Amino acid sequence: MQDGLKLAAWLGLQRVAVETDCLQFVQLWRKKESQRSVIDPILKEIDEICLAFQEFSISFVSRSCNKVAHNIY
Repeated sequence: MQDGLKLAAWLGLQRVAVETDCLQFVQLWRKKESQRSVIDPILKEIDEICLAFQEFSISFVSRSCNKVAHNIY
């Protein structure tokens, strides 16, 4: 996700919506003010990258609704 957001910023995208099947990541992202997680540095870097966007959202999508992405990979 971090690399994808860097690419989106480099491409100059202004509105970015991220969907992930990692519920734990989404929960950590939403509670980032009080993080003591090992991924806290990554969350902070993603937060800095997101400053380049006018709009940014992240949401959980179950794996069963995400079959196309898994087939592409």
